[in-house]
Amino acid sequence: MKIVFATTLMLLAGASAVGAQAQETIADLAAKGYEIKTMFGGGAAIILMQKDASIYGCLFPGSIRPDAINSGAIPASKIVCAPIK
Repeated sequence: MKIVFATTLMLLAGASAVGAQAQETIADLAAKGYEIKTMFGGGAAIILMQKDASIYGCLFPGSIRPDAINSGAIPASKIVCAPIK
């Protein structure tokens, strides 16, 4: 539970620090060769993506409608990512 909480805080802090800059989405990272390594969480899931020694955490918001998940029509712009250092 501590890991989930700490990772969530890092993602939120990273997203805040990025501010006005364009955030990378899960689609951006996949296009760069990052792979999903694990996913955990409940209402809002956290997805960890890795390429070599670089790791990103992506926040999958709990506000995405279940019908969008079932249809596979989840916009990548809704899944933002931040580097984990």
